[in-house]
Amino acid sequence: AVVSTQSTGETWMKKEDGALCAEIKEMGFNIISRPRQSRGGGVALLTKKGIEMRKTSLMFKTFECLEVLLKPPASTRIVVVYRSCTSGKFEDFLSELEDLFLKLAERKERSIVCGDFNIHVEDSTDPQAVKFQELLKQLGWSNLVSMPTHVKGGTLDLILVQQFNDASTNEHWTEPLFRKNLESDAKDLPELFSRLPTGVQITDIDVFPVPAAPDHYLVTCLADLQVPKYNSVTEINCRNTKDIDLDDFRQKILQSDVCDTLPEDQEECVDLYKDTLRGIIDELAPMEQKKKKKKKKRS
Repeated sequence: AVVSTQSTGETWMKKEDGALCAEIKEMGFNIISRPRQSRGGGVALLTKKGIEMRKTSLMFKTFECLEVLLKPPASTRIVVVYRSCTSGKFEDFLSELEDLFLKLAERKERSIVCGDFNIHVEDSTDPQAVKFQELLKQLGWSNLVSMPTHVKGGTLDLILVQQFNDASTNEHWTEPLFRKNLESDAKDLPELFSRLPTGVQITDIDVFPVPAAPDHYLVTCLADLQVPKYNSVTEINCRNTKDIDLDDFRQKILQSDVCDTLPEDQEECVDLYKDTLRGIIDELAPMEQKKKKKKKKRS
């Protein structure tokens, strides 16, 4: 079945962005977000309502990470990654990425790791790309994105899936590439991977330019995941925007603070626009709660 999910790296979301999360839920999605404490960054995952999921705890120093478990029958972990170019030594990143893969192996569900890695995998001579691909091969993972995902031509946004047959028969397990402190003996790792289910089947990968994100493209795909069947009534929040008087809407904007002297700080300016426009919309088209019948989904 096709599960409608969207992973997002470098969200720039803040802890106090409750209004944005509420707006996303109005569109029929659930969102789990891990914002960065400082400016920029952040990772998030959106799923269609009706898909049960829970956030699990994974913390690393060299990249931002959000792990979400889609509950049965999907039983799949989706890990969203954002690695900044200024996140520290590349060898430290590889060590932590290896640690992530081993943690996912111990949890025994199928997994998808995706996001902005800021590694030029399209360049087979790039030293970082070579080391990254070597790590994927050793641990039985592969990248499925081969087309450019950045306006300057780089393939930076990746979808990684498990290829366990390669991992379980790898002959180089006795010398792990980057981890300095393995929790178990290297000889036990093939057995660990051999007990895992087959990886998620990913098809129809494509990229599209997104006006709101001028540097990176949107990467889309289809994932073979089982979703539950359901047929129930749910309550949704909506607005009757069709009845808004456009002249009244325009006048309220002209009379608002956004038409006065704007703050010099970019974030304060964005917050002012967002709060002002939401206040006007709340006045002219207040939120209403309605009941909607969900269609029966097929697994």
